[in-house]
Amino acid sequence: MKPPIIILTLKDRVARRTRLLSVLKTQGVPYELWFAVDGRNGLPQKYEHLVDRQQIFKNLHRDLGEAEIACALSHQLIYKEILDRNLKAAIILEDDAIIDETFF
Repeated sequence: MKPPIIILTLKDRVARRTRLLSVLKTQGVPYELWFAVDGRNGLPQKYEHLVDRQQIFKNLHRDLGEAEIACALSHQLIYKEILDRNLKAAIILEDDAIIDETFF
């Protein structure tokens, strides 16, 4: 069984993912859209309990921006989904990934 392809995207970024989805559809490759945590206007409160801002600063010697935290959380939530679904593997692509024939 081929690993599922998961596309990380924001709900309103339709144009950004159009090229990638077109290539996948042309090749007949199934995919799943995974809607990312949107931190462009601040991290949604429901995710705040997942973030240790003090530890981030301690590790990086700087604060992360809200969008950076949201992006990292989005990936973490995808990894959790992979584990929850007991998948042996998955391919995670950002919505602006450029793939060609060698990918397939």
